[in-house]
Amino acid sequence: MKLIDALGVDCIRTGVEVESRDGVLHAIADLLAERGRVSEELRDSVYAELRNREDIGSTGFGRGVAIPHCRVEGLEAFSAGVLVLRHSVDFDAADGEPVDIVPFVVGPAGRAKAHLTLLSCLAQLLRSSSVRKSLRSTDSPEEVFSVLTGEIPTAAPGAEVSGSRGEMRLVHVFVQDEDIFDEILQVFAATETYSAMVMEAHESTDYLAKTPLFAGFWDGEMRAFNRIIIATVRDELVNAVIRSIEYVCGRLDQREGIMVTVSPLLTVAGSLET
Repeated sequence: MKLIDALGVDCIRTGVEVESRDGVLHAIADLLAERGRVSEELRDSVYAELRNREDIGSTGFGRGVAIPHCRVEGLEAFSAGVLVLRHSVDFDAADGEPVDIVPFVVGPAGRAKAHLTLLSCLAQLLRSSSVRKSLRSTDSPEEVFSVLTGEIPTAAPGAEVSGSRGEMRLVHVFVQDEDIFDEILQVFAATETYSAMVMEAHESTDYLAKTPLFAGFWDGEMRAFNRIIIATVRDELVNAVIRSIEYVCGRLDQREGIMVTVSPLLTVAGSLET
């Protein structure tokens, strides 16, 4: 599922006047019903599911952005859109900042992976300060659509991985920085991977430090955070994945606490449900 397949200019509004988070949720349900994206019978269900999702935890993830979303029984297709508010409203966001940019996703109940892919695409895009600035400075739904569907993270210089289209690569991302782990994991949620899994790990020195022979060489305390993301990625997407990771954390050759390796895969058999 690609963002451009769900996002429609008809579901984008700028200069929206609302006074609360609840008003935003009503505006989303009303917009989808007005545009024929959901039936009148499902309008109330969309609002109720959006409200239920907010009760689980705010979808405001910071920087003035929230991404309300829900899955609704009876829907057959995804709808994504954007409300750009005239005045910010409190969304109980993690950083405490009021929200004025509200992309949203409403989809079928049984397609969790596609739903996650759309959410991850939007989250990556809206982390860009230039994207947020562009959305706040326009009153054109067409321009909002163009910004979101045409935005490409700036590519930092790095290793290019080449091969034949259609081949698979095994990608390992070693992460020791807890603050950026979730954002890096979302890169894979938004990528057409066969599978991606996370392993908790420790450096070999963490264990050696606890053996009498090597006592005193290291401080003996295990690093608090070590995770490995393991994913199979189509060859033609590998460079885009690396660029997206650098978009999150900066150039890999200029920082510590993260390492990416890419290896060829000779055989891929079976699949994993996610």
